[in-house]
Amino acid sequence: KLRKYLETKCPYDKIIIFIDNFDLLEPNQIKLLMQFIADSGNLHKFLFVLFYDKNVVTTSLTTNFYSGYDFIEHCVNIQLDLPPITDELLVSFLQKELQERYNINIGFFDSFKYVKCYFTSLVKIYSFLDNFNINYVLAMKNLVNNNFNFENATSFFISLYHSS
Repeated sequence: KLRKYLETKCPYDKIIIFIDNFDLLEPNQIKLLMQFIADSGNLHKFLFVLFYDKNVVTTSLTTNFYSGYDFIEHCVNIQLDLPPITDELLVSFLQKELQERYNINIGFFDSFKYVKCYFTSLVKIYSFLDNFNINYVLAMKNLVNNNFNFENATSFFISLYHSS
């Protein structure tokens, strides 16, 4: 019903549908979604933008009779393969952000054994930076009001590390 409505009565010329992380679905759900997208190919108003791990989706679509790779090649018009984000890139990004935002140089990041494994995605890094900013600003205001003085953000950060 929704597809019929969108195709016949929707006032827009194009409907862009973004689907992110559908590689986290169960394999049978991935097959259903890809079949829906393939069937929607003749509906000219629809444009699908898909974000997924190609290996996971290919494996989910592969059967004894059909290659998942061939299915993707047939259904997806334009493919942009992005390189995976490695742990080293994530740590480097975090170090750069802390340096630029707070002038904190954490070249000793490897000593954060249990904390380092938390930063497995950009979402977690941005969440940490947002929380750190809030806590840093609040702590600095409270510490200054209580006559604690840190020369810079690096000494504040190191004192937090050593106190835990």
